[in-house]
Amino acid sequence: MRTDFIKTREDITELAKWLNSQIEQGKQVQVAASDKGLEAEEYDLESPRTQQQNKAIHKLFTIDAKGLNDAGQFMNVFPFKESAEIMWTKENVKENLWRPIQMAVLNHDKTSNLETHEVDLVFKHYQAALARSVGYQSNFPSRFGP
Repeated sequence: MRTDFIKTREDITELAKWLNSQIEQGKQVQVAASDKGLEAEEYDLESPRTQQQNKAIHKLFTIDAKGLNDAGQFMNVFPFKESAEIMWTKENVKENLWRPIQMAVLNHDKTSNLETHEVDLVFKHYQAALARSVGYQSNFPSRFGP
């Protein structure tokens, strides 16, 4: 991981050279910006998902549980009883929403089995399913925002 604080044009040039060298080596680079600077994380496409991705996935489950509950979209455990409003939790978002999509798309039963590029793939299907079925969307969390 590389953290840079951009203060001069030379800093920008140096960071651009480093980013280009990483890309030329076939590495994927994720760059995030904040008011403190830029942070770049390199990873191989075929490597396991990063610790940062793992944290973001689980933060997503918490955000979406709250968002779905706030929107009045509860779990429908008993389809024949509409009054059984079960609140979403981080755990049941993971088990009942994310994991079935992950299994259908990649045939991986654990998030720890995901490779770095697969996280985005599962997220795209997950978001599309939520948007289509209940009209709910959220952004994938980053270290500098939700």
